[in-house]
Parts: sequence; structure tokens; C-alpha cells
Amino acid sequence: MKYKNTFTKADRLAIRWTNQLNDSDGSRDRARLDRLMLQALPDQWQTRAISAGVQNGIWTLYVNNGGDAYQLRFLAGEIEARLASLLPHPPTVKIQVNPGMRLQQGITVRPPATLYPKRYTDSEAESILQAFKESGLG
Repeated sequence: MKYKNTFTKADRLAIRWTNQLNDSDGSRDRARLDRLMLQALPDQWQTRAISAGVQNGIWTLYVNNGGDAYQLRFLAGEIEARLASLLPHPPTVKIQVNPGMRLQQGITVRPPATLYPKRYTDSEAESILQAFKESGLG
């Protein structure tokens, strides 16, 4: 004898409703607006800042630390000028520090790569410099 799950119909309805909510015009428009506004950021900031949305004409950007916030606030005028070229009614930019933003978004940040991961001895460094000088590039 086969048992029927009584929650199957409710589960299917719940899935259908959540899909309709996710596919609504409003959420698609917000996602499109976020993508468009992130294009106004300088290239190196597009992955270092997260849009928290627009509210009352203010676009809030989250950054990971105070140093990033300071640098991005310095560029706020340039960002607002780019927004003015992209949007008919551009919002003002507000930068906030949110150290847990990467964890909230599920983003793992790899540590930056180092240029010189190996420590050279004095003799190794001297031979590398000598080879560089002899190559004619230096």
C-alpha cells in the first residue's frame, strides 16, 4: 500500500508562490537597477562594495572596513557623476562599513596573492639580479 504525502500539494503551492515573488517585475527591476548602478563604480570597487539598495533617493553601499569606506567616500563625487550619466534621477551615494557583509552574502574572500612568496638568500638574489642585468632588460 502506497502512502500519500498530505503536504505535497501545500509544498507545490509554496514553491509556486515563492517563484512568482522572485520573478515579479519589481524584484527584476531592482536587480537591474543594482547592476546598472554598480557599473557606475570604478572597476576595482565593483567586487569590493555591495549595494544595499536605494531608499529615499540615497544609494547605500556596504564596504568591508573603514579604509575602504574612506577611499570610496573620496570617489563619491565621481560615482555620482557617473550615475547622472546613466540615470535620469540619480541617487546620492552613502557609504557604510559592514564588516560582516561578505559572510551575509555567502562570499568567501581569498587572501591577496603576494608578488614574492619565496624568500631568497643574499646569494640567490644577487644571481637573479646579475642574470637580469645580463639579459639586457635592466
